[in-house]
Amino acid sequence: PGIVRWALGFLSRHPPAHLQNADPASGKFPMVVFSHGLYGTLDMYKTLCQSVAAAGYVVVALEHEDGSALHAETPDGHFVPYRGPPKGFQYVRENVVEFRRSYLEKRVKEIERVVQAVQAGGKPLVSAPLVGRVLEKANPGRWHLMGHSFGGTTCVTAAQRCQDWQQRGTVPELPHSTVVLDLWPVPLPQSAIDQGLDKALFIDSETFAQGKEVALTKQLLQNSTNSVGMYVTGSAHQSFSDTPLLLPEFVGKRIGFCGGRNPDQVYQAIGDAVGHFLSTESHAGSVKELKDMVAASAASADPVLQSLL
Repeated sequence: PGIVRWALGFLSRHPPAHLQNADPASGKFPMVVFSHGLYGTLDMYKTLCQSVAAAGYVVVALEHEDGSALHAETPDGHFVPYRGPPKGFQYVRENVVEFRRSYLEKRVKEIERVVQAVQAGGKPLVSAPLVGRVLEKANPGRWHLMGHSFGGTTCVTAAQRCQDWQQRGTVPELPHSTVVLDLWPVPLPQSAIDQGLDKALFIDSETFAQGKEVALTKQLLQNSTNSVGMYVTGSAHQSFSDTPLLLPEFVGKRIGFCGGRNPDQVYQAIGDAVGHFLSTESHAGSVKELKDMVAASAASADPVLQSLL
């Protein structure tokens, strides 16, 4: 028992930050729609989503049924298996764009339907009484998109489609902003990179910020307005999920699931930047403040944040 307690003691460092089945707070709160990455699930981002919810948001985390999730079930209980590229698939951009096109279409349609349902009162989404009580607290007139990795790709695509949704009348209100976490940019066609976003926050891991594909992310950021990009030093791609919490820190670092920085510091940096960006009414002011925050961090003895450009 002593050995087991020692071996699994790292799990006690992060007790749940939520109260199970707690009554929702009074008032209305802006909504954040969260999209997970490849081979992810909504349960793999509890730390991130809880920090956003604690800042005063109703977080609606999707579990996509496009075949990209580690685990997903349809409403009638059918399991949706993960579908990766076929054997012999060549990882070049044009192949990835074509292969992932149907996945993106499915994911974006799911976001549209969820937002449409919430803005219509949330009735189609209610699977339990607590869900209904929480959704009643969402302010459908002020909502944001947030996604990690392929979920970031999904949110970029959804943000660029929202005006079409509004014109069709399916989603009356446009998203207030988009938060793109460690974007996997390769599945985005060049037209999406060229179009850019408005009011977006890009946060990369150091691993992705130093990779070759970040050139596409930088192009997208440069083509965006009222937007800012940064990366967290000493972080890895999995640092945005709960993956670093599932292993002792030294094991996570050894296998590349977390970078050289303590996971708690990484979560804090991500949470602070996201919380500040979402809460600011003027995104022009928010971008300036975040750029100042990054500049101050970069000039410190232990720079946690660095500019992505």
